[in-house]
Amino acid sequence: MLGHRRYALILALLVSACGEPVAHVPDDSPDAAGEDGSLPLDGSLVIDATTPPDASRADAGEPDSGNPGDASAPPDASELFDASSRDDAAQGVDALIAEPLDAATPQDAATSPDASWPPDAASRADAAQPDAGGGGDIPTRIRIMACNLTSGNLQTYDGVTSQGSAGIRIVQGLQPDIILIQEFNYDPDGDRTFTSEEIRSLVDQMCGTECSYVRGPGSTNSMIPNGIISRWPILSSGQWDDPKITNREFEYAVIDIPGPVDLWAVSIHLPNDENKRPFSATALATALTANVPSDAYLVVGGDLNTLLPLEAAVLSLDPMLEVNILPVDQRGNTGTTRNRNNPYDRVMPNDLFEARRVPVTIGNNQFPKGLVFDSRIYDPLSDVPGVLEDDSIQAYMQHMAVIRDFVVLGP
Repeated sequence: MLGHRRYALILALLVSACGEPVAHVPDDSPDAAGEDGSLPLDGSLVIDATTPPDASRADAGEPDSGNPGDASAPPDASELFDASSRDDAAQGVDALIAEPLDAATPQDAATSPDASWPPDAASRADAAQPDAGGGGDIPTRIRIMACNLTSGNLQTYDGVTSQGSAGIRIVQGLQPDIILIQEFNYDPDGDRTFTSEEIRSLVDQMCGTECSYVRGPGSTNSMIPNGIISRWPILSSGQWDDPKITNREFEYAVIDIPGPVDLWAVSIHLPNDENKRPFSATALATALTANVPSDAYLVVGGDLNTLLPLEAAVLSLDPMLEVNILPVDQRGNTGTTRNRNNPYDRVMPNDLFEARRVPVTIGNNQFPKGLVFDSRIYDPLSDVPGVLEDDSIQAYMQHMAVIRDFVVLGP
């Protein structure tokens, strides 16, 4: 990563040329209770870390918010999407950055197995950054992660084994700069309440003490809030209402990334009910249209609970967001659920930010459209220090991490 000067210079030229809880069963688990997916709190739930849940899903704590037919129908997807009309703004990026990395190129110190975590701000030099020379703007890589990586039966990041939280290890190994996090709860003392000090501790472990964060309301396990963690300052933040869910909202933050254009980041967790998802997505699209300036960078990501890449809820967000590009693992699989058969988790930029996409580079591996990280598949695992081979299937692990990389110009 750090030190790929040849890669960096190409990026610089390119950018210049472009002008720019209730106790629950997680997402792959059978519904052992009522419609809200909650499980008994009487100790009758036994976690068997050796047997993964089956492919069906109950979304925990999600109450029935009414008959979708009572609401206004969302737009017809066919009226919102014309695949032939969209140009992939980043294909030029992929074509120009075609030269493979030299295996002898030194790597970022933070990716070597003996590196300490978290890296400080000085050592976290950007992977795309060449020598500044005489000054002026330089390219800065921004890695964005969709992160629903809670494990255990209580939807927290503290884990359920003596080895601790697999989700935290995965985040540390992949080193995202901005984390669009779901189920933003941490309970290291086991009292089932989440204090600001505990949440701050989680942020420090995932990103470092210099990082900022915002989190939706919720101090008990009846809420599974969304949130955003950022290496750059958060200028403003808030929530937009998801009309079909009561235990979380759309969480947004305006981030002061390098350069003159701010990034609007939105963390979402759409309903598990496929009849509700289109209405939630339409509400999100309305909020984005009303609030996000047309000349700002925008990225929306998280857990969409979508069964198909372009189902109605996703199409409600097009053409406002680039919804056609799906990251893959090293075997080309786009699935992000535990059983790897559904594309639940996404990182979706607007066209302005999509034009800044570059391949995700980890060690000597490149992923032009982004990476779905599965610890059972990724090779070599030493590229992501601290991650264990079975972390992606820790007991009741929710999903796979999804990362995409972008480059912006700034001082």
